[in-house]
Amino acid sequence: MLYGLPRYDEEDEGGQQSQLTTLLMVNMGKMEFPEFEVIRNHSIFRTREDLLRYETCNQILIDVQECMEAQKWEEALQHCQLAVTTYQELISDEELMNHEKSLPSFLRRFTSVSVLIYILTCSVECHQRLKSYQKAVDQLQDLLKQRTHLQDYRGRWFDRLALNLATHLKKPAQAVDAIQEALKDPEVRKGHRLSLSMRAEKMAASARHKSLAATIAEMPLMHPREAPKIIIEGRSLPGDIPGYKRVFIRQDSARHAGEGEVTVCSVEELVLGHYKDQGYTEGLHREGTTVNSLFGLYFWDALYLPVSDVFRSPHQASPLDLDDPNFYAARKEWIDRRLCDMRLWSEERAVSELEQVWTQHIGKVSLVAWDLFRNLDHAKSLVASMGTNTLAAVCERLAKDHRFTRSGFPDLVVWDPLNKKCRIVEVKGPNDRLSTKQILWLEYLLDSGAVAEVCHVEAIGAKKMKKASPRKISPKKVSPKESPPKSRKGGKRSNCDDGEDGGSNENKKQAKRRKKAPKTDLPKKGRTGKLQDKGDDSDDFEEPSVKIRTGKS
Repeated sequence: MLYGLPRYDEEDEGGQQSQLTTLLMVNMGKMEFPEFEVIRNHSIFRTREDLLRYETCNQILIDVQECMEAQKWEEALQHCQLAVTTYQELISDEELMNHEKSLPSFLRRFTSVSVLIYILTCSVECHQRLKSYQKAVDQLQDLLKQRTHLQDYRGRWFDRLALNLATHLKKPAQAVDAIQEALKDPEVRKGHRLSLSMRAEKMAASARHKSLAATIAEMPLMHPREAPKIIIEGRSLPGDIPGYKRVFIRQDSARHAGEGEVTVCSVEELVLGHYKDQGYTEGLHREGTTVNSLFGLYFWDALYLPVSDVFRSPHQASPLDLDDPNFYAARKEWIDRRLCDMRLWSEERAVSELEQVWTQHIGKVSLVAWDLFRNLDHAKSLVASMGTNTLAAVCERLAKDHRFTRSGFPDLVVWDPLNKKCRIVEVKGPNDRLSTKQILWLEYLLDSGAVAEVCHVEAIGAKKMKKASPRKISPKKVSPKESPPKSRKGGKRSNCDDGEDGGSNENKKQAKRRKKAPKTDLPKKGRTGKLQDKGDDSDDFEEPSVKIRTGKS
């Protein structure tokens, strides 16, 4: 625990066992980490007792998360109550609190109080699941009163508070007050600001809240630019293929059921095939992994600069402040100079810089997913097609606010290496919709000069499939007073919707089926205990039985 400082709020499984495995792999020479200097100027734990208390709090969190995953909400709240008692004791310890406040914010995350506050955040979902909405509101208000720990969660807390007040407790005036306070809070980032803006606009458009419309009209609400859209058709199969949200027939399969074998694929793979027919012969379906890897390659030196306290052990893939405002602040001069240079680079210089880092550090555990590209030439072709302006813009957004931009990047990056063209595509299946983070990424890419769009896939039966060109839809102008369109069946938002990580909610029946399915290389569903949003799905299409073989494009 002391050596590795595991991140309790991350999705990846960790803990002491994972750290021991890492040490073993390093000792065997099968795992290598980047070279960096460990500079420790702060002690996170003053005494042995501080460390033991931190371990105890992490164990409470594990118990809470296990109960939440098993949907034992009342039992989870019993563990949360222990956290509440411990939290009240610790915040009354003035010496301890002064010590924790003296730590940089990225180190403060590894203290007992931070873990306890995260547990209290989990308790909000438990209260909501039990329909104890007033208790959830009381807990959220208590969390918002403290201004020292986990301040990057303030947007989430405000969003949940407004949701509970407006929807469940029927207190729209208080919900509007909460939104106003949130929009003035500098710790509330763009993703949550957009979510709160959308909630306020929906309230203003409601006939029941006419008295609040004038107040809402004066708020500094966000109105992001709408991305271009195209619609393509895809043959959909009934039933469930384990690991797939929805099954489509690949374009190179037999045109009609009963006329030979068909290959099923995910909606993203179907769209990759569509763009391949349009001349984009290369494509990646890796979402944020693609741009995070490019960021890691071009900002390798910035990631591993000798900055105080960001490296605590020699086995770190990234600095501890990567998801903290300190990352940019501590490296501002280097990052600004790098971004300026990148925008002036020629294609040859951009490719050369990539090759230099690739050859020196390939295989090292880092932000870079080395298996993302087939080889170095594959990576070079993407950089040459993307262009230095788009590349620099993407890296700038990740460098300045990685915590809230590391997710939400569009699903696909497709490119034509011969004509040096690149297109960034967000894929949406039937009844699926854009999350706030996806909306903001698309707006940013378009403002930066990149070619980006949303590809909607309409599912049809095999016998209805016809050769047709994709339909293009121009972005419509939305009045600030106009409420966002309601989604179709299956698109209803959950009570525990969270604007931070984005995404739409899923049909409960589909969720149960996917829970039983074996793991695949398609996107995995979020764990309940991690407070994630869930995916969306829709009705199955009836179709004659066909012979199926699963595969990938």
